[in-house]
Amino acid sequence: MKKVAVIGSGISGTSAAYYLNKLGYDVYLFESGSHFGGHTNTIDLDLEGQRIPVDTGFLVHNDRTYPNLIDFFEELKIETHLSEMSFSVVRRTDDITWAGTNIFTVFAQPGNLFSMRFFRFLKEVLRFNKESKKYLLEYEGKPELTLDEMLIKKGYTEDFKNWYLLPMGGCIWSSPTNEILNFPAYTFLIFCLNHGLLQIFKRPQWKTVLNGCRTYIETALSQIDNKFLNEPVLEVVSEDNKLKLITEKRIEYFDYCLICSHPPQTLEIFKNADFLTKNLLSKFKYQKNKAVLHFDESVLPREKIAWAAWNYLST
Repeated sequence: MKKVAVIGSGISGTSAAYYLNKLGYDVYLFESGSHFGGHTNTIDLDLEGQRIPVDTGFLVHNDRTYPNLIDFFEELKIETHLSEMSFSVVRRTDDITWAGTNIFTVFAQPGNLFSMRFFRFLKEVLRFNKESKKYLLEYEGKPELTLDEMLIKKGYTEDFKNWYLLPMGGCIWSSPTNEILNFPAYTFLIFCLNHGLLQIFKRPQWKTVLNGCRTYIETALSQIDNKFLNEPVLEVVSEDNKLKLITEKRIEYFDYCLICSHPPQTLEIFKNADFLTKNLLSKFKYQKNKAVLHFDESVLPREKIAWAAWNYLST
């Protein structure tokens, strides 16, 4: 039986470990963190005597752009239920609150019914949605052209940026708005197109995992006997036609090794990678983000009708 090491237990590592085990390989799974699942992180809350699982990392998937994940869930017999991706924006400096759930939430502030500025903003949103496919053709193959450059060239206002596009991008990528503006325009647009964000109707149906997303992690890894938490891999090197894997707790030899971690981590582990591999992996950039699980309603829109699944607040 061939022996395989899988480094990292995010969706890539978990699915790889599951299918390799199913194919008859002797799988060893190494995770540097305190729980399996990577971005998947489910927290149990006690609310009025009931245990409520809350996901703080991976949350949702849809029926259009996650076909492989859906197949994986079906094989594992993971139950899912319908979710939503409603979105609200509060920009306090402009005294603006709106949400995209329906016409009533768009005008959560009744005064906006009489605001020409707000109607110009809505018109820009519709223009952006309508023209984006043309922009995609124009910016395809031009990664050096940024979203900021495109917005300036196409004449979009600061209100459009601050009340819609940058809040949406910031929520999707958990990134500061200045970083969003530096995105390649094509990258931003193709993501929005693929996820149905450029249309009002016939958007993808979003779903989430029943009892928390950790359910699929637990099910997928239930047959993996050799899995290790809090054990970061320090190095993987070739030695005598085997792969030597080194942690602080052990040295193991494997026939194959899958490094399912972020590129910067992979570079640290795969120290004897060739120049081409190092050059490729060094192109990826990451930033640390902090997620806070809270009950603070003061960060939600004052107008309760505008409360949404995703609520963006800017002072």
